Amino acid sequence: MKLRTKMLSLSAFLAVFSVLLTALFAHQIASTQIQHALIERSKSHLFSIRDAKKAEIEEYFNQLFNQAQIYANTGMVIEAMRGFQEAFPKFQDEADIDRLEDTISVEGPPVPLTRLYIEDLKKALKVYYLNEFSAEYRLRNANDPPDLTTLLKPLDDNSIALQYYYMATNLDAVSKEEVFAAFEASSYTQQHRLYHPDFDELQKLFQFENIHLVDADTGQIVYSVFKKLDFATSLKNGPDKKTGIAQVFEKANQSHRGDVVLVDFAPYLPFYQEQAAFIGAPIYDDDKQKRGLLIFQISIGRINDMMTNHHVWPVETFGRTGEVYLVAADGTTRSDLRFLLELATKSVGLPNNLVNEIKLKNTSVGFKIVETSATRAAGVTGFDFYEGYHGKVVLSAFAPISVPGLEWIILSNRQEAELLEPLKELFTQMIQGTVLLALVFLLIGGAAGLLYYFRLITAPINHLKAVITKVADGDYMARAEVKTDDEFETLSNTFNGLLEGRIRRLLVKQGYFSCEMLNNSIIELLKGAFQLSQCDLTVQIPVNNEQTAPLAEAINQMAMEISQVLLNVQRIGENIETASHFVVRQGENVSKIVRVERDIADITLSEFSAATEVTTKIARVAQSCQEMANQAIRSTDTALENVVRTINSLSDIWETIHETKEQIKRWGERVQEMTNLVAIINDIAERTFELASNVVAVESERGGSEAATKGLLQLTESVLNAIFQMSAFVKNIQLENHKAIAMMGQTTGPVLEDLVVKELQLGECAGEQIKKSQKTTAKLVPMLARIAKYFRQQAQISYDLRTRVDIIKDRTQETMAQLEAQMKLTDNLVAYAINVKKSVQVFKLPENHEDL
Repeated sequence: MKLRTKMLSLSAFLAVFSVLLTALFAHQIASTQIQHALIERSKSHLFSIRDAKKAEIEEYFNQLFNQAQIYANTGMVIEAMRGFQEAFPKFQDEADIDRLEDTISVEGPPVPLTRLYIEDLKKALKVYYLNEFSAEYRLRNANDPPDLTTLLKPLDDNSIALQYYYMATNLDAVSKEEVFAAFEASSYTQQHRLYHPDFDELQKLFQFENIHLVDADTGQIVYSVFKKLDFATSLKNGPDKKTGIAQVFEKANQSHRGDVVLVDFAPYLPFYQEQAAFIGAPIYDDDKQKRGLLIFQISIGRINDMMTNHHVWPVETFGRTGEVYLVAADGTTRSDLRFLLELATKSVGLPNNLVNEIKLKNTSVGFKIVETSATRAAGVTGFDFYEGYHGKVVLSAFAPISVPGLEWIILSNRQEAELLEPLKELFTQMIQGTVLLALVFLLIGGAAGLLYYFRLITAPINHLKAVITKVADGDYMARAEVKTDDEFETLSNTFNGLLEGRIRRLLVKQGYFSCEMLNNSIIELLKGAFQLSQCDLTVQIPVNNEQTAPLAEAINQMAMEISQVLLNVQRIGENIETASHFVVRQGENVSKIVRVERDIADITLSEFSAATEVTTKIARVAQSCQEMANQAIRSTDTALENVVRTINSLSDIWETIHETKEQIKRWGERVQEMTNLVAIINDIAERTFELASNVVAVESERGGSEAATKGLLQLTESVLNAIFQMSAFVKNIQLENHKAIAMMGQTTGPVLEDLVVKELQLGECAGEQIKKSQKTTAKLVPMLARIAKYFRQQAQISYDLRTRVDIIKDRTQETMAQLEAQMKLTDNLVAYAINVKKSVQVFKLPENHEDL
């Protein structure tokens, strides 16, 4: 292979190798920086999602606590608790009395509740447990229900009767929402008809699974909106004594007025092993006596909808793999997992029985699926990488949920693979650009190297080789003509001088030469010249002939001088290359730092813009809240006036009813006077009839007019009959008056009086509550005004910060431009140093530099 080809190949290799090496280092550094930036950005995004959902969940439970506390102290709940507490134990006896009076229930069987019939009710209730309830249980679960007959053993006769008439006799008891009554004559039925619509409306309004009233002394569930297997059972010694509702009862029963107790979700058999949590508060009456407990059964669906956005994960918020979910301290889920719903559950490696259970329930809530470093570090707020439940590495921001009674963790996750997809695309583009750049460098470097080495090195050596060949062939007039103004020109001039001197002395002194010695010397000279032509400067031509000795010494001296010069050039080139590479690396590091700062400035600018916009929106919302609070104050004033008018109207109604009752009593007194008057007239008529009879008898004896006497007697009888009819009429009026008085007494006494009094009490209570609400709203208005003021100030501060970030960004752009210009100049310097080094490496130089 010729020297030119070797140089050209070496130049191409060095050019491509430099480009690839630079691309490799740039790829590594850029990969680290970009990956770090992407992770930080995703970390901030996950934090924001986690904190937003955490606040939403905590606010929801705060509302539940407030609802339990408020409704446990309302008059309706207190009266309902008192009424059900008194009527509950009498249901069996009152139902029996109802049957004995021949009052047949439309929903119950026409048989009295004797001891023998209780056994029949147990059998009918057992059929309901094993048929209707078990069928619904199998539809919602993958396994069969437990032995349900054991649930009947702890029930007493009264509980069996209530469950039978409110559950078993109702064919739709499993799904029916409103079961009102069994026996119309029982006091429990009256209480149920009175309060059930209110509790049913409350349950629908706040989306509770169920609402229970529990006796504080016996632990009996005396009322439930939905009549399930826990209805009419005891939480102290009944079938549900070890469930969550029993735990709430035990804790709340030991608490004080205003306290609220919460127990976490767990499978609940009366609700077909669905997840159920309970929140309860004690109920105190006006005498500060604990009557019972109000217990809400919380729906897991409401929480699940908040966490999953109703099973919709927007791409702009969650991407393709992002999700946020709740996990209890034991690793069981409290909201659905995205990949178990969107993908096949078998793809995450779950057991078959668990897969079937999830598919049947169409939810992953309540199953122990998640076991990660985040769940193991319960109660800690942080960020981590770990392998998720689906086997993929995820970025996770986690934090505990601050709700009394719950040990939950909220996790906001996103897969690492999705996060690094932009990085992979960037790397692909970098590889493509590097290959293209290497090809360009290869073409340009090859052409430049060929031109450079041919003109500066190869051409002078080839010329010297040609001159030496001519001299060897006998052309003693051949001379080297090299005009390069460097060592090659010096070498050619020295060679010409030595050649002329030796030829001159040879022609003068000797007439002939030893052909063999001269031939050998010339051969040695030719070998040395050939090695020189191959860029081998280590050649040493032996001096063994007087005629060729000067030429050999001159060639040796020339090779030594050239080697010395090239070694110096090589050392200088290496120093330049080392310094240039150091400058390049420093420039690249500074450039990368500036790029990172520019990216950070861009991100900071975008975040400041978003923060400014959000702050402005919050300020507007605060202003709107202030206006709404003012409107609420006005509405509260209007409501207070209406309540006062209602109380006054009820007072007027009560006075009118009382006056009506007094009028009816006075009418009864007048009727009594009429009765006495009719009695006197009747007595006079009877005496007149007797007198008339005597007169007729006397006249008959005397022989008087028979027609006159009979007419007098008939007239007297007609008067007497009329008086009898009037007396009967007055008695009927008196009887009806007594009935009316009795009915008015019953209405205005035990019923209407209580109703009006209750309404007056409720009105006064509502008035007090409205006044409290008015005071609270009035306090809220200046607070909202201050919040709006602070948010406007924050918006102005954010705007000023954004302006400063714009200035920093412009300065960074200018610095980047200057660094890019400096990098171009440094790259040129590196290229020159490499070219010098390559040029010197063409020659074979002595290894021991000191020998020169």
